[in-house]
Amino acid sequence: MNDRKWLHVAKIHYGVAICVTKLAILCLYRRVFSTCPRSTFDISVIVLIILLVLYYVATVIAKIWECVPRSRAWDQSVPGHCIDALMLVNVDGIFNTLTDFILVIMPLRMVWNLNMKVTKKVHVVPAFTFGLW
Repeated sequence: MNDRKWLHVAKIHYGVAICVTKLAILCLYRRVFSTCPRSTFDISVIVLIILLVLYYVATVIAKIWECVPRSRAWDQSVPGHCIDALMLVNVDGIFNTLTDFILVIMPLRMVWNLNMKVTKKVHVVPAFTFGLW
C-alpha cells in the first residue's frame, strides 16, 4: 500500500483510539467520584459518554466514506468526489479541544469536596487534571 492509503487508514483508527481513551477516563471518573447512581456528576459523565460515542461513530463513518469511490481518498487520479477534508479536520480539532477541556475540569469540584486537608487536595488535583504525581 502507498503512503496516502496508510494515512487514510490512520485517520480512521485515530478517531477510534481517541474515543476509547476518553471513554476510559470517563469510566474512571464514574468509578471514583460517582457516589450515587443519579447524581449530577454521574448524569454528566453518562451524557458525555453518549455524546462522544455518537460523535466518533459519525466521524469514523464520514472518514471511511469521505470519497466516492473510496480509492479516491488516496489516489486523486481516480474520478469521483470527496467531502471537504479540511472542514472535517477543523471540526475534529474544535470538538477534541472542547471535550479535552471538559475532561480536565470535570473532577475538580469532586476533588475539592473531598474530606482531606487542603495541601493534599492541592496534590490530588494535578493528578487528575494532568496525570502528575
